[in-house]
Amino acid sequence: MNVLKRKKNKKGMTSIEIVLSVIIVILIVSGFVDLTGILRRSNAVSMNTSYVSRVVGNQGGIQTRKINNFNGRYIPSSELYGNVKRSMNSSGIPDDEWEVKVYGIKLTPNTNIPVFDYGTRIPVEVTVNYKWGLTDNFIPGNLEGVHESKSTVSTTHKVRDGGFTQN
Repeated sequence: MNVLKRKKNKKGMTSIEIVLSVIIVILIVSGFVDLTGILRRSNAVSMNTSYVSRVVGNQGGIQTRKINNFNGRYIPSSELYGNVKRSMNSSGIPDDEWEVKVYGIKLTPNTNIPVFDYGTRIPVEVTVNYKWGLTDNFIPGNLEGVHESKSTVSTTHKVRDGGFTQN
């Protein structure tokens, strides 16, 4: 028996169509809202990867204070961390949802990464967690993940210590 043929009186079908249409519209709107937040996070990750790469490439590493024989403005690890933190926070990303690693070492205000000589390749990785918060209410499953941006920068800082090494 075909239910549609059997039901000649189609009262109530428009109500079902309206409910389904509203659910679909709500799902689409929540998807766009979540996508906007994820794209904002992705943009922040990309921007901070470029910033950290430029700083590390120029300085040859990250230290807590200005290194000897560095010509120009030196950005210590506390300032670098503060700038990245401010940028991430202004994009709506809390501190516990992002991480920066330079040469495999996590960036903190007290990070000391050795100074590498000219031409050394240093990997930079910025990761951020994301979640489809609104869409997750309508679609079952765990709709979250990690967005990462990786860069490898060649240092432009030339160590000039005259061949002197301290034991």
